[in-house]
Amino acid sequence: MAQSRSPETVLMVGSVPLKSSKEVFKEVCRVLSGRLHTIPDGETGDRWNYIGWQLTRFPSAARRMELGGTHLPDTGKRNYTLDSIQPTSYDEAAIASYAEFKQLQNQGLIPPDVRFQISLPTPFNSLIGHLKPEVHAEIEPLYE
Repeated sequence: MAQSRSPETVLMVGSVPLKSSKEVFKEVCRVLSGRLHTIPDGETGDRWNYIGWQLTRFPSAARRMELGGTHLPDTGKRNYTLDSIQPTSYDEAAIASYAEFKQLQNQGLIPPDVRFQISLPTPFNSLIGHLKPEVHAEIEPLYE
């Protein structure tokens, strides 16, 4: 009979229900000390609900009706452009969180061998979650 062992390392994914990235970094290091190779920022603030914060990046005419989309007659291609899609802001969130991560690491609260983890949903997640199916093919290359 094989003996069961406790996990030696932990891989965190997804949101952490805390108020800020700084709070996530501190609490995760406290609770999981010695078991982490990477730490995500916990998707706090506007990002607390996975892809929900991306809804307003898309034009209302492209959104699913139950998410506030507008009904327009189907005229085929709608000629969406890069200007039709707002920036995702994932980069801004990661840069801000990384600065907090490095500050805590420099203070010795995060071990020097632990790395900052960035996790992103695929564009498909936001498209299928927010947009009318008939616009997916047109908007996907713009959103990527």
